[in-house]
Amino acid sequence: MADQNLPETKRGYSRLKALAELLDIDVYTYLRFPAIEFLMSFQLLASLFLSSNALRLVSIGEIESPTSELNGVFIFFVNSSLGLPSFITSMLILTLVGFGVAGEIEKKLSQTILSYPVNRADVYVSKVLTAIVLPVLMFAVSELMAFMIVRPDLLTRYAIPIMLAAFATLGPLLMFSAILLAVVVKVKRAGVSMAVGIAVWFLLAIVVPFSMFLEASGGPGSLTRMAWLLWPICPLREHYIAEPMPVSFEEALLYLAGHFTAVIALFIGCEKYFTRRFEPT
Repeated sequence: MADQNLPETKRGYSRLKALAELLDIDVYTYLRFPAIEFLMSFQLLASLFLSSNALRLVSIGEIESPTSELNGVFIFFVNSSLGLPSFITSMLILTLVGFGVAGEIEKKLSQTILSYPVNRADVYVSKVLTAIVLPVLMFAVSELMAFMIVRPDLLTRYAIPIMLAAFATLGPLLMFSAILLAVVVKVKRAGVSMAVGIAVWFLLAIVVPFSMFLEASGGPGSLTRMAWLLWPICPLREHYIAEPMPVSFEEALLYLAGHFTAVIALFIGCEKYFTRRFEPT
């Protein structure tokens, strides 16, 4: 049961120790199923096999332009952010948050945990680290491993563009996770949370292609630029690859900063609601 190893906090309460024990419980609860392990393995393989194709093209000279290497780098990150690796990660987060966390609330296990004298913020952080941060870290590691296996020299040659692009690919996953978590703590039902999560993922996935399709006749219009706030990898690619550059470096950074400001605000809002108003009944 989830309450067997809950931290004893009546005497000598340590938030760090309590968080460690909560993490131990959550990791055991959410990641003990073979299906989750399979998804994590498949996520890594997908990034290595699919996203590294762009780097292979650079390696064998199939991309020929003055910016061929950077072009290959951003094809890699766009494929990773909009393709199968990101999809697998999103579905893993959907399973862990929409089914795991929401199921725990629905089955009254959260009520048992919160009945102990533990800090609600520690419970919230434990859920976020286990169900969201861990899959996102796996996604980031798979991107790094693809570079190290196929073209490790690019990591030093284009350190700043790669660092910014990698950071930008994590943003949409975190935004999707924050929205899903907000739905979970509000509706407290696994089935409804899963349905809403799928709808949110679909909307986020089509917003950039749809806006670009609507404005295909001209350059980036207002719709496309609004969509870039949801997918900051796109303005970064426009800055480094497009000729002439329609997006300045400062503007690309503003899109990235605006995106992560929204992500942080969503997580903080969830934390405030969970610690002050959430009732697991």
